[in-house]
Order: sequence, then structure tokens, then C-alpha cells
Amino acid sequence: MTVFPALRRISSAFKPVSSLYYYGGVTSGRGLRTSPVTCSGDPASRDAVVTIEQLKAMLASRNVQLFDIRNADEFQAGRIPSAVNIPLGQLEESLQLPPKAFETRFKVKAPKKEDDNIVFHCQKGRRSLNALEIAWRLGFTKARHYADAVVTIEQLKAMLAGHSVQLFDVRNPGEFQAGCIPGAVNIPLGQLEESLQLPPKAFEKRFEVKAPKKEDDNIVFHCRTGRRSLSALEIAWRLGFTKARHYEGGYVEWAEKEKK
Repeated sequence: MTVFPALRRISSAFKPVSSLYYYGGVTSGRGLRTSPVTCSGDPASRDAVVTIEQLKAMLASRNVQLFDIRNADEFQAGRIPSAVNIPLGQLEESLQLPPKAFETRFKVKAPKKEDDNIVFHCQKGRRSLNALEIAWRLGFTKARHYADAVVTIEQLKAMLAGHSVQLFDVRNPGEFQAGCIPGAVNIPLGQLEESLQLPPKAFEKRFEVKAPKKEDDNIVFHCRTGRRSLSALEIAWRLGFTKARHYEGGYVEWAEKEKK
């Protein structure tokens, strides 16, 4: 059985779990949507990411409702212990099922909108971001996701200290001039797609930094609170920058932490 790296890191910490529930189906395979999240509160303003350490602790204490939104073949090839498979293309319909119908189909209790231990995951984080949008829109505003596509403030500070990051601020120029993370390069979201397709010399002339390469694993986007950087990720991934990540806390979190 082939297990991708993120699964291997988690699975190695646990003994096999016999009660694994599976529901077949085919995901749509689409990228994350860029339309605004419409739900109560502002989910993009809080930390919606579960780290590998947090997920391990939640699994060890059996305090997680973990939903794997990959397709059936991916799930069968390797899975995180106790994860329940709900392919992304079926998630919206599944979350609106009556509790008894949900439990009959998936053999686990139905999640409640107020639950704070709902976690989605996929392989790289693209589909779990889309799953979050669906869940938030349906009222599951405390849902989170586990993904390797997110950089924490601690990781970002270490990357900046080591001069090992290509940090792109996708806010507008006015926001950038009012305050920015040291070392960030401002490329407004509306200009990002065109900018990433510039010839290297043209990119370097416009932004006065080296042009990022598609294989680079130190590309990080950020905005104010994480919404626009999600859109930036979709653009970058679509253009072949598949190792790009984003700092979800954004400038708001950065500024708050720097005041302390």
C-alpha cells in the first residue's frame, strides 16, 4: 500500500485502527473556489489549520471527526487511522443529510454545526480548502483542515531569519504601504497571474527580486487575513507552482504578534 508522506508521518505514530469507515464515490477534483466565504462570523480571521502535532494529539485522544475528502482510490491506497471518506464532490450533500441518514451511510455520528473538532484533509491541501468553504457556508464555522500548504507564523519567522523565503504580499498597494512584513514583495492579487507568467528578466525588472521558479518550495503568499492568499494559491498552483504555500494568519496576525 502506497502512503503519501503526510500520511506516513501521522500513521507511523499510531497502531492500526480496526474501525475504519469508508464510503465510495468520485471527487470532482476541482481546485479551491475563489468566491467569498459566506457564513456567520469570519472564518478567515482565525486559525483554521490543524498542524501535524495537533492532529496526532486529537487522534490519540480520539477527539476528532476527521473527514478525508479524497476520492475512493486515493483513500484505499492509504489513509489516516479513523478517517471517514467523503469525496469532495459529495460533501455538500452529505453535510445536509439528516443525522440518522448520515450515520447510516458513514457508520459514524453526524457532525454538528457547533462542533470544534471537525477536520478535513486531502493530499496537498487544495481540496480541503474547498471543503472548508463548503462547511463554513453550511454553518460548520468551527471546522478546520490539515494541510501542508500552510505556513505558520513561527515557520515564516524562521524562513525570514534564514533568508530562505520568497514572500509575496497580495494585498493592494495602499495596504502594503500602510504596513508590511519585512522582506515581502507586493504583487496585488489582480496582477498575480500575469506577473507569474512574465519572463524572468521582466519579472526581476518589475519587482527587483529574482523570479520564482515552478519547482521552488519556498514561495509563500500572504494577505491581510488569509482569504486573498487562498486565491493566490489557486492561481499559482494552476500555473505550475505546485509547492507554493500561504501564511494564513496574514498581516493582521503578524502585526498583533509583533506588538507583544
